[in-house]
Amino acid sequence: MTYVVPGIHPTYEIGCGPGEGNHTYGFTKHAGTDYAFNQTLKFADGLAQVGFEILSDDGFARQVTAEFMEWRKSINV
Repeated sequence: MTYVVPGIHPTYEIGCGPGEGNHTYGFTKHAGTDYAFNQTLKFADGLAQVGFEILSDDGFARQVTAEFMEWRKSINV
């Protein structure tokens, strides 16, 4: 999908240690903490703000689209 429209697959920190990345028991242990919940809220807020900016600011939306199209040219899609 991200070869057709701009997209993002970000990651963020929830207190995991070495070897406790996504899809591990350690990640599951940390995911249920208040710290992870608060980190998720902050991260979701940031993503929502960017989405709002794209939808409400035509100039920003054009800039994002132009940068995306340049990137597509660079990978020959």
